[in-house]
Amino acid sequence: MAFTHVQGAGISGTLYAVHTVAAQSGTDQAAVFAADGTGGFAASSGGDPRGNNSVDLQTFRASDSQVAAGNLSVIGGGESNSAISTYCVVGGGEINSASGEASAICGGGNNLTYVQASFIGGGRNNAVSGQYGIICGGLDNTVDNHYSVVGGGEGHIVNGIYAGIAGGEYNTIYSAHAFIGGGGDNIASGAYGVIGGGYLNEIGITSIGSQSDYGSIGGGQSNEVHGLSATIAGGRSNQANSNYIAVGGGRSNIASGVYSHIGGGYNNTIDGADGFIGGGEDNTITAGTHSVIGGGEDNYVDGSHSSVAGGDANSIVGDSSFIGGGDVNILTGNNSAIICGTSNTLTGSNSTVGGYGHTVTADYATCFGAANTVGGEEGSMLGGSSNYANGYRAVVCGGYDNEIPTNTSNSFIGGGVGNSATGDYSAILGGYEAKALMYGEQAYAAGSFNVAGDAQTSTLVARRAVSHSANTWYNLFLDGSSALLDMPLNTAWTVTADVVCMTQTGTDYGSFTVNGLALNSAGSVDMVASGTTDIYTGGSSQLEAELSSDGSNILVRVRDTNGGASFRWVSTIRITQVGYPA
Repeated sequence: MAFTHVQGAGISGTLYAVHTVAAQSGTDQAAVFAADGTGGFAASSGGDPRGNNSVDLQTFRASDSQVAAGNLSVIGGGESNSAISTYCVVGGGEINSASGEASAICGGGNNLTYVQASFIGGGRNNAVSGQYGIICGGLDNTVDNHYSVVGGGEGHIVNGIYAGIAGGEYNTIYSAHAFIGGGGDNIASGAYGVIGGGYLNEIGITSIGSQSDYGSIGGGQSNEVHGLSATIAGGRSNQANSNYIAVGGGRSNIASGVYSHIGGGYNNTIDGADGFIGGGEDNTITAGTHSVIGGGEDNYVDGSHSSVAGGDANSIVGDSSFIGGGDVNILTGNNSAIICGTSNTLTGSNSTVGGYGHTVTADYATCFGAANTVGGEEGSMLGGSSNYANGYRAVVCGGYDNEIPTNTSNSFIGGGVGNSATGDYSAILGGYEAKALMYGEQAYAAGSFNVAGDAQTSTLVARRAVSHSANTWYNLFLDGSSALLDMPLNTAWTVTADVVCMTQTGTDYGSFTVNGLALNSAGSVDMVASGTTDIYTGGSSQLEAELSSDGSNILVRVRDTNGGASFRWVSTIRITQVGYPA
């Protein structure tokens, strides 16, 4: 096979001599084309001079400059392409321009490589101005910084070094080492930030004006990260506005406290550091730190180390407190808990509530049941409804409409209905409409004629240590020092007092039973009748006991006619009461 020698007439510059070399012998033959000297090889004449040892195989150009002008550059085909710098390659396509040294454009249209060792695989209107930058393909993509990549898609901009966008549309990276996997209109402005995909997501500027380095958004829509090492996994319109925050998903959740976490849900907000909201709707943790809302709706925590497990419209304004669930519970004390229930209000510290409609204002209190009130410090309400434990260390176990009022201490009501314990250390085990008015009184009633206490029985204990003077009466006291038997207005009593005494040495002792009928008429208290049974006495002392009155109180009194000895006296007093008390 023979080849025609072609002279490079009409080709300017160094591209003067192009000749053929004889074909190799044999069945399979190849042709070898070579330029004379350092001249470039071109498929057509015309255009500006080619670079030394260049190859220009395109056959059409719109401008004389659209040639393989760089030394050792290549244009494989296409039209109106330019290989401007040394070692540049344009594989084909149209209006592509490789102007950076050792840059390459495989094909496509209107693609530009401006800097060293940059690469465009294909697509249209793509531009690389960062050294070692890559655009694999797509439309209208730009890489403006070094060592960065766009895989494909449309309208992407990479301004950060060592950054990459895999695909999608109109995604933008402004910071180093950032990555966007896909989606649309996403922006990564923090170094080492990652947006997996989604739409209109942003890793942006923090509240103090610095970039949100190491942030990440998995996907979703309109999510924003404005904090160091903050993360939003997905969802819509979520915000992570401080450092080391995580939002799992949901919608319109805002976490602004450092180290806080919102798992999901809707319109939840954390402003305090180290807070956690698991999910739910419209839950809020404000300035307190290390607080938790598990879920539910409209729950609120303003305190440190406090938590609402769930429910609806529960509120804590206090530290280290807890609401387990229910709805419309309000807790404003520290170290307190509403276990569950509805419409409970707890303002005391170190207190516990469960049930419905309770009001607890005291510290160290406990209240369960329904619509109960605990207002006394260290008071307890274990059940029942509409009961009141307002005295100090008051206890109501249950029942209905029972009351221990304020200015009362250490009193107890076991249950029943309509009982009232107003004396210190008084007790009512149960029953109906009993009143324990006196110190240490234990009262019981099974109903009333008209008002509580007008038909009841009571038991009391009186005591006193006495150094006797001869023939001198000494009153025994319910509290050992001053409290006497206070008889209600317009009542009658049957009184029985068992009295016992002894000296420290045990040489003198005595036992008596005294009884009588007492009457309080219009405020005048009298012993109408009384008697004494001398059960047993021993020793040299001459001992006596009786019931009496001072006009205002009933008296249990004792004496030693001889005098000179010291005794301890104790009396058990049993009262049956009837009348018309106020």
